[in-house]
Amino acid sequence: VPLEITRGPLGPRRSEVYITGRDTETDATGKLFCAVERSRSVTLVPGDVIVSDSESITEYKQIDKNTVSAVSRIAVYLTPNPNSREGVLW
Repeated sequence: VPLEITRGPLGPRRSEVYITGRDTETDATGKLFCAVERSRSVTLVPGDVIVSDSESITEYKQIDKNTVSAVSRIAVYLTPNPNSREGVLW
């Protein structure tokens, strides 16, 4: 059981993940394929809610008959909490 600074239990927590969007694209030659997925995760802890939005983009490129190259990018966006100080600034 995780402990707080006071050495007491943190209490129950729960996380939920929502897929908010998916898309794919292929070029005219069929050798380049791109996939995008957007998600939002919400973590509920006693007295606080933490929200995180992210996007994963992966590009696959066929090099030859037996080889595929892939590049993956992950973007994590800052999401202000409306119940905290930074949420008031937004």
